[in-house]
Amino acid sequence: MYWFKRSHEKWLLEGDSNTEYFHRVANGRKRKNTILTLLDGDNIIEGDDNILAHATNYYKTLFGPSPGNSFPIDPNLQER
Repeated sequence: MYWFKRSHEKWLLEGDSNTEYFHRVANGRKRKNTILTLLDGDNIIEGDDNILAHATNYYKTLFGPSPGNSFPIDPNLQER
């Protein structure tokens, strides 16, 4: 079932038992979809930890609050 999910191919359901080909297709898809480096302007970002940190910071900046758009809430204004 694991290899079937990785391949996304219909021919496995039709009874093809060519497992060597099947494994090559599944592993080829993984190799094709793996991100090894990112290019940010002139900087090349390599390594899983560096790519993860760069992507996290990028999306925090993209979807986070804009600078100067936040305001503090005074706890004295809230009555109980």
